[in-house]
Formats: sequence, C-alpha cells, structure tokens
Amino acid sequence: MNNRVCFSLLACSIGLALATASPLQAASASPQPGVETGALIEASSTGRYLVTFEEAGLLHYAGGAAGLAATAPAAGTRKLDVNSASARAYARHLDTQRAARIAAIEQTLGRALDVRHAYGVYRNGLSAPMSLPEAQRVARLPGVVSVRPVRRLAAGTFRGPTFVGADAIWSGTGVTATRGQGVRVGVIDTGANSAHPSFADDAACGFDESNPKLHAFDCNTSSAGHCDGPNPEAAFLAEGDVLGHGVHTASTAAGNTIDRSAAPPPDLPEGVRMSGVAPCATVYSYKVANDEDGGIYDDSIAAAIESLAVDQIDVANYSIGPTCGGGSPWQDIDDRNFLDAVAADVFVAASAGNTRSTCQDPVGLVSHLGPWMTTVAASTHDQLLAPARFTLTGPGTPPAELHDLGVIPAGEVNLSAVAELAGVPIRTYPANIAGCSETGAFPPGYFSGAVALVRRGATPPATTACSFTEKANNAAAAGARLVLIANDRNDATIMSAPGAAVALFKLNNPLASDALIAFVDAHPGTAVEGRVFADGFDGATTTTGATGDFRKSSALAGRPADVLADFSFRGPTPDPYSALTKPDVTAPGVDIYAAGRAQDGNYFAMSGTSMASPHVAGAAALLRALHPDWSVSEVKSALQTTAVGGGTQEDGTTPWNADQVGSGRIDAGLAARAGLTLDESVERYLDADPSGGSLDPKALNLASLRELKCAPECSWTRTVRNRLEGTGNWTATAQMPPGVEVTISPATFSAAAGVTQTLGITVKPTRTLGAPTFGQIVFKEANGLAPDQHFTLVVGNEPGIGVGCRSGACEFRIDTLAIDYQILANDAEFVWLNRFTPAPTDFPITIRSITTLIDMQVAGNDEGDRIPVHVYRDDDSDPSNGATLVGSYIDFVLPAPGPVPVFTTIELPTPIVVDGPGDVLIAISNMRTARNATRSMTADRGPFKGRSWIGALYDAPPGAVPGLGESDVGLRLANQPGWGGSVEGNWIIRASGTNAAGKTIELGVSDEPAQP
Repeated sequence: MNNRVCFSLLACSIGLALATASPLQAASASPQPGVETGALIEASSTGRYLVTFEEAGLLHYAGGAAGLAATAPAAGTRKLDVNSASARAYARHLDTQRAARIAAIEQTLGRALDVRHAYGVYRNGLSAPMSLPEAQRVARLPGVVSVRPVRRLAAGTFRGPTFVGADAIWSGTGVTATRGQGVRVGVIDTGANSAHPSFADDAACGFDESNPKLHAFDCNTSSAGHCDGPNPEAAFLAEGDVLGHGVHTASTAAGNTIDRSAAPPPDLPEGVRMSGVAPCATVYSYKVANDEDGGIYDDSIAAAIESLAVDQIDVANYSIGPTCGGGSPWQDIDDRNFLDAVAADVFVAASAGNTRSTCQDPVGLVSHLGPWMTTVAASTHDQLLAPARFTLTGPGTPPAELHDLGVIPAGEVNLSAVAELAGVPIRTYPANIAGCSETGAFPPGYFSGAVALVRRGATPPATTACSFTEKANNAAAAGARLVLIANDRNDATIMSAPGAAVALFKLNNPLASDALIAFVDAHPGTAVEGRVFADGFDGATTTTGATGDFRKSSALAGRPADVLADFSFRGPTPDPYSALTKPDVTAPGVDIYAAGRAQDGNYFAMSGTSMASPHVAGAAALLRALHPDWSVSEVKSALQTTAVGGGTQEDGTTPWNADQVGSGRIDAGLAARAGLTLDESVERYLDADPSGGSLDPKALNLASLRELKCAPECSWTRTVRNRLEGTGNWTATAQMPPGVEVTISPATFSAAAGVTQTLGITVKPTRTLGAPTFGQIVFKEANGLAPDQHFTLVVGNEPGIGVGCRSGACEFRIDTLAIDYQILANDAEFVWLNRFTPAPTDFPITIRSITTLIDMQVAGNDEGDRIPVHVYRDDDSDPSNGATLVGSYIDFVLPAPGPVPVFTTIELPTPIVVDGPGDVLIAISNMRTARNATRSMTADRGPFKGRSWIGALYDAPPGAVPGLGESDVGLRLANQPGWGGSVEGNWIIRASGTNAAGKTIELGVSDEPAQP
C-alpha cells in the first residue's frame, strides 16, 4: 500500500515505494561504470520506467563475452564506430540478451511488455509502461541493475554570434578561418523546421542533397541508439505553446547566414544579416517533445543522448532540465548519460535553468551540476532587435546617434493599433522629468499633440519611482500622443504597464537616453509673447522645437551588455557538490531573435538560459573545427579561462560573481587562441561522485577552484597543457580581496608545445570571510602569444549551512518554516536526517531534545507510535559513506494528536553529547507495526539546502540503529532520483541544547536573519 496524504494547508509530495533489493548478478560482460544497484523505486508520475540490465552497452563493452571482441573506443580513438564488425556482432548479442530479459519480465508480469525504447549504446535496457508494483517485481529479477521512473522535464541570432567573438574565427583573426565546416552539432529539443532557410543546404558551406545541412529525428520511440519516431518536425498544439523552442536553439547554435532576401524573410533592418554561431556546421535535430501533449520525457532524452554517440556528434546542446534545479548529476539519468556522451567525444552545453512561478528566487537552483558539462547562465548582449524606431528630425541636423533609435513597447502594447507619426513634436517637462504624481505630474495640455519624453525612475528630491502606468497616464492626461521612456540605468527590463491610457515605448540605452533628453531640453519650442493681430500675421506662435518620426519597422536598439538576466538560475551549489562552481559561463540569452516554426511567424525572439546555451554550443563547434585534437574538457576549459569579466548583476551596477556566471561571458575569438588548456578523464569524473566516490571533487582538473571551509588553509593541484605551436612563458598571479593570501607554485613557468605543467595553489584566509569571497588566478603569456587566461577562485571559512547564531544563542535549523509543506508518506521503514555544521568552537555540544513536525491528522503516524531518534557525528560532509553513532533514544511514544498539526518535541532522558569538529547528524526513523506501517515526514518548501537525507531500513528489528554507510540503507540526498526527486524542501528536524560555552542552542522561529 502506497499512500500519498495531505492535511489542511499542507501539499502532497510524490509518494515513494520500497522494493527488496536484489544483489548485482555476475556480469556476462564488463559492467557499465556508475550504474546504481538495488531496487529503491520512486513512483512514476508518467506511468513508464527505465530498466537497466547488467550487460554493458557498446560504448563500455571491453570484451569478456565468449567470442565477442571489445567495442569500446580503443586508446587514441575518440568516436564510437557502431558500424564496425565487432560493434554489429555485439549489438546482435545485446538484442538477444534484451529479448531474453523481456521474455522473463513478461512471464513475471503475466502480460506483454510495450517497449517504448530499447537501449544498447551506453547500457542494455528499455523503457516501458508499468505500474509501481510491477516495477518492484521487475527490479527483483536476475540481471536487472536498476528500475527508475520516467520523468517529465521542461524546455528551459542576429547579434549574439558576433558579440561572443565568433566573427574573429569566421574571419581568421589570429587563427585559421572556419565557420564550423565538418562539425556535427546535435540539438536535443522540441523538433525541427526542415523547410526553414536557416537549415537549407547552403552551397557556400559545402552542403547539397548528398551532404545535407539538417538531419532530423523523432526520438519518441527508438531502438538501440536509433531514433525511429515518425515525425521529427516541431509540432504545434495550441496558441502559446513553446514547441518552436528547438528550432530556435538549433538556429542559434548553427543556423545559416541569411538576410531579408531569404524566403520567408526575417524582420531585420536593411543590410543586417543573422546566423548561428557556427553557420557552416551540420545540424542533427533530436526531437524529444511528444506530439500528443508536448511533454518532454527522459526516456526519449536517453534515446537522443545515445544517438549522439551513434551519429558521432561533436557538440550537443541541451536546453532542457528540471523545473526548479536540484538533483545529482551522478544519479540523474540524463546528466549521467551525458557523461557517457563525453566518453564518446561529445562536448555538452546545457542551460542553467530559469525562474518560474514555482521557483521565483534563482539563487542556489542552478541545474546540470555535472563537471563534465558546460552549464550556461544568461545575460544580455549589446543590441536588441526592436519592432519600432524613433528618429529625431529637427530642428537643424540632430546628432547621428539620435537617428533610428530602436524602442521597445511595453508588454501590453498592441503595436498594430499604434499609429506612425511624422514630424511630431517631442517634449520633456524638466520640472518633473519622471512624471510621477508625487512630484507634480504635468500641467494640463503640456504635451498636447506631442510625444512625451519621460525619465524612468523618480524626480529628485523624490527617491521612489512610480509605475510605468502612472507615468503614461499622467502624460496622456496632459495630451501626449505617445510616451517614450528614457532609461536611467544599465539594464534591459521589459516594461509592464497594465491599464496605460497611451502607448509607451522604452529606449534602453541610458547614454542615448541622456543625449536625447539634452537635445530636447535645448529645443523646447517656447511660446512667443507680444502677439498683436488675431489673424496671426505677426508670425508663428512658437519657436521651432524638437521633432521626430515614429516608425513601426525593425531597428537595432543599443542596450547595456553583459547584464545578468534576472531569471537565470545560479549558485551556490548545494552540498555535497559545494566544491563545484556552477554555472560555468554565461552567454547572451535575453531577447534572442532566431528561427521558429511557421506558427511562430518563422522567426521570433525568446529569452532564457535555453537561448544562452546554444551560443556556447556554437562556439564549441568552432573550436572543435579549429582544434580537432583538443578533448571535450580542453574545449570547455578554453571557453572558461578566456571568458570576459566586468559584467553586472540585474541592477546594472553591482558586479556579477562566479556563483552567478561562472568564469564570465564567453569570447570564442579569445578561446580559439588559448595557450593553456586543462584536461580530465571520464574515469576521474566517475570517481568524484560525492556519494561514495574515491576522489574529492575539488581534485578534478577544472578551471575553477572552490572551498567554502578553507580553515586554516586549503589547496588545489591543477595541470595545464601548452597548446601553442612553440614554447610559452607564463606568469600566474592571484587577484583576491585583502585578507586572503594565495601562493602559486610555480608562479612562473615555461612549457614547450604540447607539454604539461602541474601547479599547486594554496589559499590561507587571514580573517573571517563571512560570505563567499570571489577572485581569480590570472595567467599572462610573456610575449603576447596567447590571451590572458584565468581560473575562478571562491573561498570561505565559516561553517556551512545549518547552525545560525544571534546574541550568543545558536539554532539547529535548516528549514525556513514556509506556510505550506510537503508530506512524504509510505508504508516503509524510512530514516530521515538533517546535517548541521556548528562552528568548531561550539563543541562539545549537548543535545537535550529533538523537535519535528509529524502528520497525525489524515494519515502517517498515530497515537502510541514509537519514533526513535539517533544522533551521529560525521567528518566528511557525506553521511552516505557512514558516520559515528553518538547516541539514540528509541522509546518516545507519540501522544494524542491535537486539532491541527503541531510541533512534536522529543525530550531526551539522557542528553547526547557530541564532540567535534565536524557535522552533527540528527535522524528520525519509525517502527513498523502490524497495526499501521505507514509513516510520514514533513519538509518545508524553502530552497533545498543539500542538508536533508533519506534512507530505508531492510528487515531490521524494532528500534534498530540505521547504519548510514550500509548499502541496504541506501542513504541519499532527499532530492535525488529514487527517493523522491521532487522533494526539494528541507526536513523539519531541529534540536536544542547547549554549546561548549554553556550558551543555548535552541529551536528558533524568529524571522530575523541569522548573524555570525
């Protein structure tokens, strides 16, 4: 019985189910690396499950099956050849094995199995519809390694390519010219528009019928790496759908170079062209959106990722991801599959994710944490294709920079209903330049028949800006025919002005805004006094004021560049991935104009990290064409180490940091000339899994250095390779704020072409850093043979999330105690724990009580149930590999419930004393009884802190202590697949007691922020 339960004001989470784990059978072939064993199964919301069998897929088979040669790429060979004799023979063997497995499943279930996908490249497996009890039974069969639910995921240019430096490679500036010829770019998305001119066979790039530009596939069904669905074209379901997403991303990465002569033509100004970043690369479109409901399911994505290896793709773009971030890249089926793609020599660019109604704060939600992927944030480029323009026409000859100013309508403006204007007066009201009611609005009739030029923000001495609607309505009341908002800051916010009485448009560029206001103020068109004759024969009634034209035709609007998009997901990465800096880079992702379906008007603008990621994919395609000997990790490192800094956060003023944009905004032209690269192996990526791997993730050879527990010091080793044609000479220097000492050894070095150099970097904070401190290590080549390069450096030395202190008192607290909660309920004996990190000086800590919130209203626990608690100490921030039990209390009995859910406090008869330093783990489990086996745990919906874990107890006697490192407990982060991947909140488990100084550590419910 699997119960999903809710009570008043509480929202249900995914219910979980438990199946008995079966031991991994002896493999008949070399096992796939990184495959999870056991049968801990989450209920599938889609009704389908991914089943993995024990046989290795083509990419990993190293021999061992009788008479079958290895198919894994040999040393020195990067691509998988699925057409070799050995690959064809082993594929037939997998087909036979899979057929036998399917027959066993069908016999067990007593029915035919509807196989949606058959996998044979990265693993031997399938996807098929099953009920949860059926999935549990399948998981127990010999030869079945894992059973996982299929999830539904979300789909997360004319100026972008040149802004990111692609034109330097096109023209051969300092490198051999290329537009991506010979490179294959795979786009896993919502489908293609094969008839679009962006994907026509451009002869200038060498494309023709025998060598087409576009290869389109439908991956909603597949067979062993071959997508065989019937319709690769992007579907259209209803107004407002987003299935043109895939056409847009593909053209951004590698669309043809086109202009207004294309059929159908883009809406571009005369003489302006648009293209993808790598316009001569071949595009492989893998459609993973379902035509019936538009859903994107990860069994289809798994099929598409297998196709990357089969089709020998060089670069993949993946602008899809979980709705609100989270997950484990070593366990998530898609991100883990992309590591196999990297093993098949595929560079992977992935979007960092975007805010939406269910996750409006982007902090800490960055998706795609795998260090083998290049995760991309979104920021602005310096131009915007505007649908209207304003040109200053007089008096005299206005400055050229005030011609053809692209202006952006408010979101509510119906452009087709706005009349064009010629020679219309344009005026400001200097006494109240911002036009807010608080500072006087405008005199009646002041803007009669004119365009009102109004400043964004407030008119001094006022400091609070009024709404765009208020500005528009005040101008309309004064007779304005149209309102033009002059920007006052370096951002590119799209206006919203619901209920505005007149159409209003915004000029984004603050410098152009200032110049326009200055010109109009200098030519106000003041009235002439002393008029004598009523017929006006004494002359004009006003001097000539400023005039202009408003036209509804496209124009390039300048705007502030390198401004972080407010929707872009960002770090910090949660534990246990806090040694990784994500996102890796940023790229243009705001108002990107690119190809679409016919239903999109064939071209349209979109914003999102989905639009930023294909810019990076296209840049990587250019690098792979230029440097075919560089590995995937080397390409990634070149893009990171040459990325451009100096951008700002959403406010247009505050500098951005590595948690928001990683290494900075990519510059393909600089990356192409990188003198130093960093490489890393697939085996070490696998070993760096924080949940049981043998390698500390901070030891990976990445272009980023990160340690938030740097006390008294911390260190890294990195190995760089000279990719110049001759000897290079570099000096490394640290750029960090005061209070952080950095030692680099060696600080200067020379390396011949192709030779590596190992570097040691040690950081010693000399003060308490508080929030993470950002800096970089800069490498300068002495003779200018390569551009400057850098590693990002992020350090901190305060204890991690979990214990906040104020006024001498500390709180064990992770949750934010949001208004609504998640209830996780199941008829299994689970263990839930929170991980806290007190300051070393707080130890020893005496814990006197545990507090939690237990559902007793609808389902879950009942009066009389026993709720054991356990306290552990952990030294490595990873409870899944074991921890030291400090004490337990197993005799607490739930009292009668009250009328509403309330906190339950478990007083410990004997206080539990925890020595340190390290983490304190506070765990709650339940005792299964014949009367009622269903239990629940509550989590709030605050941002997931990476501190809440969950496991299960198998056939344990009542009150047994969970062995956290034991395989049958299966402890993992609460948001990881298999234990409720949608549980993004934090368990409400707290404690109270005293620290070493005798000060209180207690449950706190104050909304005041914790202070160090």
